[in-house]
Amino acid sequence: MLVFSFTGISLNHRDVFERDAQIQAYQLPLVEVTAPALERLLLSADIVLSSTEIATLVNELEYEQRSPGKRVDFFIESISEMTQLTIESTDFGLISRLNELHQNRYTGTLWQVLSDLCSVIFILISATGIWLGLRDKKQRRNYLTLLSFSLISFIFLME
Repeated sequence: MLVFSFTGISLNHRDVFERDAQIQAYQLPLVEVTAPALERLLLSADIVLSSTEIATLVNELEYEQRSPGKRVDFFIESISEMTQLTIESTDFGLISRLNELHQNRYTGTLWQVLSDLCSVIFILISATGIWLGLRDKKQRRNYLTLLSFSLISFIFLME
């Protein structure tokens, strides 16, 4: 709950929390634009792409690989008579990574299931808190007033 709360605040105040992206770019000479040639070249640079990703790169001459807080762009360019593969890696930092995890951007199925499970747990905690608050007969009137004010504020702020 603490991580979701912190990332919620950081999403509301991006200018305070996010830093400048760290960008690294380099070019590799490419003999021919074929899947086997690209796979060998990428392996020499310690980069592994699936056969589908390599096929996309060969067909479209560009491919973008996204993950929370990071991007890797691949471009095949022909300059004069030389063909090269440009790889640009961008790291947006820890806060950006946490924010994208908070929003379930560029995440896998396991993270989405874990996020949904946490949400269900938070709903249960909230529901039991409301139920326990309503059981106290002495404070029920004050609690209902506070609960009503919270609900009206939430609805008002959503418009």
